Amino acid sequence: MKILEFAKKEKMVTRDFPVVPYEVTEGFRGKPEYSYEKCLGCGACAVACPSNAVTVKKDEERGLSVWKIDYNRCIFCGRCDEVCPTEAISLSKQYVMCVLFDKEDLTVTGEMKLRKCDSCGRYYSTERLYNYVYNKLISAGWDRATIDEKAKHLKFCPDCRREQAINNYVNQMTKRG
Repeated sequence: MKILEFAKKEKMVTRDFPVVPYEVTEGFRGKPEYSYEKCLGCGACAVACPSNAVTVKKDEERGLSVWKIDYNRCIFCGRCDEVCPTEAISLSKQYVMCVLFDKEDLTVTGEMKLRKCDSCGRYYSTERLYNYVYNKLISAGWDRATIDEKAKHLKFCPDCRREQAINNYVNQMTKRG
């Protein structure tokens, strides 16, 4: 009876939610929004995602890195937003995730060109990530000749870099005698 008395005094106890959405506070963790233009394809978001809603896979036949977020799995934790180095993912204030018929409408996909290793020819990174690191070195004050000499390892996959490091070490040891 107390609830009915309260409702009678206050008059409006419900909201017109479907018609008028709730106003969310600042810092609200809503749906992650993906900006393809800013994305490097580094995969940090996929590694950080606890629900595996974000995936990054190589399609070596087409030479593409395929980035996908599945909002069916997303728990709006914000880890992807925290770890993205270029702010390609940001949390919006949107929280209602409804589709009529097809669950695939709750997925977003992006594709990026992969870069081949100069030594073995295998794909190892995206072109965007390589260009991002190269441009960061230029903005740090290095000229192109210095970068090409000192950062030549950027053009090789991790396996070839490791092999080169071992070969350099062995060569140094044999020179010492």
